[in-house]
Amino acid sequence: MSEREVILKAALTSRFFLITIQYVSNLLIPDHEADAYTYPKNEDNGIFDKLVTHLLGGFVRWDAHHFMHIAIFGYTYEHTLAFFPLFPYSAKPVVAILSYLLPFLSTDSLTLITLITVNIFCFAQSALCLYQLSALIMNKDLALKAAILFCCNPASVFFTAPYSESLFCYLTFKSMLNSVLLYKKYKNQGYLLSDVAYIIPICLSTCTRSNGVLNIGFLAYALICLFLEKIKLEKQICNLLLCLAKFITLAAVLVLICLVPFICFQFYGYQTFCKNFKSYQVPLVLGHKNIDNFVLPGTFSQHNQSWCYKKMPLAYSYIQSHYWKVGFLQYYELKQIPNFLLASPIILIILGHSLHFLKEFPKSISKLFNFDLISVKSVRTKKFFPVMAVFIVHASVLTLFCVFNIHVQVTTRMLCSASPVIYWFCSYYVTDVNLFKNLIARKCNWGELLVLSYFLGYYFVGTVMFCNFLPWT
Repeated sequence: MSEREVILKAALTSRFFLITIQYVSNLLIPDHEADAYTYPKNEDNGIFDKLVTHLLGGFVRWDAHHFMHIAIFGYTYEHTLAFFPLFPYSAKPVVAILSYLLPFLSTDSLTLITLITVNIFCFAQSALCLYQLSALIMNKDLALKAAILFCCNPASVFFTAPYSESLFCYLTFKSMLNSVLLYKKYKNQGYLLSDVAYIIPICLSTCTRSNGVLNIGFLAYALICLFLEKIKLEKQICNLLLCLAKFITLAAVLVLICLVPFICFQFYGYQTFCKNFKSYQVPLVLGHKNIDNFVLPGTFSQHNQSWCYKKMPLAYSYIQSHYWKVGFLQYYELKQIPNFLLASPIILIILGHSLHFLKEFPKSISKLFNFDLISVKSVRTKKFFPVMAVFIVHASVLTLFCVFNIHVQVTTRMLCSASPVIYWFCSYYVTDVNLFKNLIARKCNWGELLVLSYFLGYYFVGTVMFCNFLPWT
C-alpha cells in the first residue's frame, strides 16, 4: 500500500476501535454524577433516536454538551462564547438537509451523527496533512511513524466526540504546511492574487479555537524569512525601502484577512450580550435548571458584564475566568495534583526534548529565519532537524502557557491538536509503523515501550473515562 493508504487505514481503524470502546464501556460502566453543564436535550422521539443514543451517547460528555447546544440552539447563553462557531455551525446545513431525508431522527440525533462524522473526516485529513508536513521537515520514514502515532494519540477520544479538536488540528497542520509551501512559491515565482487561497485554513482556524490566532504566526514567519532573503540580494537603499514597503503591505493585508473571522465573532458576541433588546428563546433554553445563573442575549442592563466596557471587548478571557476560574496559577491547588499527573507525560516530553534540541543546536534560535534549512534535511543530529526550531518554540510556549494558566488536564488535548512536535519527538522511538508488532514480539526497547504505553494507554483509558463522565476533560 502507498503511504496515503496506510495512513487512511490506520486513521479509520483507530476510529472504529475507539467508537467500539466507547460503546462497550458506556454500556457496562455506570455514568459518574459529574457537576458539569448539560445542554437542554429533547426527549428521544422514537426507537431510532434511542438507538443513536445507545450507540453514540457516550461521546456527549463534558464540553461536548456546549458544542451540541450551540449546534442546535446557537449562542443563547453568554458562557457559550468560549466555544468558537465554525465546528458546531458546520453541522447546521447538513442537519437541515438530513432532517428531510431522515425525518424519523430528531435534531439532536442528526447533530450528534453529523458532528462525529465531521470529526472522523477531519481526523483522517489531519493524519495525511501531518505526514505531508513531516515529510518536508524530516524524512519519509519518520513522517509515516509520526502520522501513525497521531492515529492513536493520547487525546484520541476528543478527536471523535463532538469537540473541535479534529477540525482545529486539520486547519492547524494545513496552516503550517501552507506557510511552508507559500514561502517556497514566493521564492520561485513571486506573489499572485490567487495565493490568498493558501491562508484560508488560517482564517478558518481563528474562528474554530481561540489559539487559532497563533497560526497567523507561521504565515508571518514565512513572510519574514522571504523578506530577509530578498534584502540580502538588494544593495541599493531605494530598492531596500521598496522591498520593505511591499513586505509590510503584503503582511498587513494577509494578517488582517486572517483575523476577519475572529473579529467578526467578537463583534457578534458584543452585539449579542452587551446590548439590550428583546430576544426570543425556545422553552427548552429558558427551562434549563441553571437558567438563573446564565446571561441571556439582550440582557446587558441586568448584568453589566465588565468585559463589555473594555476598549477591545473580548469575551473569551472574561468567560474563562468568571465561569471556570481560569487564570495565572489559579489551578495550583493540592486537590488538582491528579490532573497535573495526567498532563505530566506530554509536558515532560515536549519541554524535555525542547531543551535537548537547544543543546544539540545552540545556534538554531538565531537562525530561525533561514527557511532554506528545509532543503538540507541531511543536516541533523541523532534526533533533530534544525528547521524544527520554529515549531518547537511554538509548542514550548503553548506548553508553558498550559502549565501556568489553564485547567492543566486540558493540556494533553490542546497540544495534541495544536502542534506536530509531540508526534515528531515520539516517532524517533518507534522502530516499526505497525505499533503492535514489537509489543507482541516483546522486542521493544525502553523508549519505544514508554511511548507506546503512553499513547495506547491514554487512547484506551481516556475513552473509558470520558464516556462515563469521569474526570477526563
